[in-house]
Amino acid sequence: MPTLRELIEELVNVQRAMGAAADAARNDPGRKADLVAARRRFGDLVPVITKAIDNEPRLRANPDLARDFRERFSAMRSKVAIHQAKWPAVLIDTASDDFIASATAVRENNRNFAAWALGVLQ
Repeated sequence: MPTLRELIEELVNVQRAMGAAADAARNDPGRKADLVAARRRFGDLVPVITKAIDNEPRLRANPDLARDFRERFSAMRSKVAIHQAKWPAVLIDTASDDFIASATAVRENNRNFAAWALGVLQ
């Protein structure tokens, strides 16, 4: 079973893949399947990470930190979910400046969460 840190590192890679796939799909509608696959992988990781948070010894030893970790993870997931709901893969090639602003905000939020989480898990 991967550690929580390894899962967060994998999440970072999946988030990068989602961004790259979204960028590619905006220019090539044939790449929408890549975006769908990356989004699906993100969704698959969420429950695995949630369970790993509950089992992480450092977090179990510090309930306040555990609560903060869960809250930050949940907030990051929610922002991703809202973005994906507003911009389904089928509409990605018609994306506008609104999409770019939303994607930029989500990417920044993802980077902030990952940097914080990886710092906690050093």
